Amino acid sequence: MNFFTLFKNTLLLAFVFSISMVDVTAQVYPFPQSANLQYQAGLLPGNVSDADAQAAYTYWKANFTTAAGACGERRVIFDYYPGTTRGHVDKSVTVSEGIAYGMLLAAYFADQSLFDDLWAYYQKNTNSNGVMNWRIRNCSPWGPGSEGGNNGASDAELDVAMALIVASYQWQDDAYGADASALIKIVREKEFDGDILKPGDVFGGYADNLVNPSYFCPAYYRVFKDFDAPQYATWWDNVAAKGYDIIEAAGGTTGLVPDWTGTNGLYSSAAADYEDQGRNFIYDGVRTPFRSALDALWHGEQDAIDYCNKFTDWARPAHSNNPSNIGGKYATWISTDGTEGQKLDTYTNNTFIGCFGVAAMGTDASVHQQWTSDLGSQNKGTAPGYGEYFNSSFKAMTLLIQSGNFWLPGADECDAPLLGDDRSLCEGNITLDAFPDSVSTVYSFQWKKDGLFIPGAAGSGETYTATMPGVYEVIGTTTTG
Repeated sequence: MNFFTLFKNTLLLAFVFSISMVDVTAQVYPFPQSANLQYQAGLLPGNVSDADAQAAYTYWKANFTTAAGACGERRVIFDYYPGTTRGHVDKSVTVSEGIAYGMLLAAYFADQSLFDDLWAYYQKNTNSNGVMNWRIRNCSPWGPGSEGGNNGASDAELDVAMALIVASYQWQDDAYGADASALIKIVREKEFDGDILKPGDVFGGYADNLVNPSYFCPAYYRVFKDFDAPQYATWWDNVAAKGYDIIEAAGGTTGLVPDWTGTNGLYSSAAADYEDQGRNFIYDGVRTPFRSALDALWHGEQDAIDYCNKFTDWARPAHSNNPSNIGGKYATWISTDGTEGQKLDTYTNNTFIGCFGVAAMGTDASVHQQWTSDLGSQNKGTAPGYGEYFNSSFKAMTLLIQSGNFWLPGADECDAPLLGDDRSLCEGNITLDAFPDSVSTVYSFQWKKDGLFIPGAAGSGETYTATMPGVYEVIGTTTTG
């Protein structure tokens, strides 16, 4: 299977049986999992530890989740640092992408209480299409005004759906998987225009000649196929391919994809009201290498590897092999503020460092190994500023990936990554047979579970029906001893 190896398989010797079953009251993949998995392709920094990722999550959770104004649940606080149009000092604002990042983090760090609260908050703030209004003040709609806040943002829906899938494995609960399938159907029907992902459920796509390439997430699409109706499997592959067509057209010679483009990857006047008319590589665009790299790491997709190579081939020499030189805004080939690749903002931050780092992981060139490691060191050593929800979120998410803990779910809960060559009680109760093939010698059997004799199973027959997980052994004794 092209999935991560999440548990070392028990060696099946004669008379030894390994039986697995998930415990619905506990997490199946408790953090960390880095010792038990490897990515399908790409590089690892090698210097980002489980403890680094855990510390980033602990900081993010302490500073950016709250029960205040959260509809009786918990929510993720949007940027609240003063002196910027990005932030809101009163900590009252939540955006759907923040809920989505929080759900992903909570699922991977096996924090079910927080996960359930964030998912409930999302559901309590949806529009008529069933997607969360993208900006909420406490537990109330944003209301009228120039900034808006109603209706969906498709990047949030994609991340929430993926988080629900991860949760269905983490806690082996079919309800999460069913919720994921329902949301995936909504995304397919409301947030795509043909083969193009719209920025939201009520705007963008071919009709408006507007897309946000940083919302594209082909790594997720390949997983969604297993949670959507079978007839859409090829469609998901096609929309992944279309996304790469747009990214290739938009990326110039550097891979710096503008925040917003037309459906052909070129400038669109429909982006005129966005920052820098959507022409530059800012806090939207920087997620394009991040999301593309996941497709390389999880699936080994060549389109993703090619893009990560292109981006990192520019990024490493452009910053003199020194990640501390990475800034917070770059001119793209359609920029009117500078030449392609020119740094337009010098602010060193975790979002850019982390996304550059994940992009380097998605390459297949050993020449980038030191750069990949240096980016890991820079990311874990850079502290998000006060109130910087976005940078804190991306520090936690990128360190999770850089530490090797961002595992890929399997095709379904009974084909999960842990199973390998062992057996799973997902199949139902399993009858173990000491001798799969017929033998003529008569034995008396004593069955053991996890090293202890099973009460009532001493002197029993050749078969035993296992109803609980564990490692089973059987001792066969002939009539002569």
